[in-house]
Amino acid sequence: MSASYGSEKLRHLIHGMRRFVLTESVREAETIQYLTDELITAMRNINIIGDQLYQHVKLTAEEDIDGTGGATTTWRYHKDEAGDLWTWFAN
Repeated sequence: MSASYGSEKLRHLIHGMRRFVLTESVREAETIQYLTDELITAMRNINIIGDQLYQHVKLTAEEDIDGTGGATTTWRYHKDEAGDLWTWFAN
C-alpha cells in the first residue's frame, strides 16, 4: 500500500464527511423554518382566541356596569415581552 493510496482514501473520507455535515445542516435549517412557521401560526391563533375572549368578557363587564349582572369587572392592560396580554379581576 502506497502513501498516495492512504492520502487518497483520507481525502475521500473528508469529502464524504463534508457532504454529510452539509446535508445535516440543510435538514436542520428546514426543521427550524418549519417550526418557526408553526410558531407563527400558533401565535396568530392565540391572538385570535385572546381577542374573542376580550370581546366576550368586555360585553360581560358592560352588562355588569349596567347593573344586570352583579359584580363588576376591572380591566387591567398589561404588555410584556410575550405580547399583549389582557387580565381582568372581579371586584
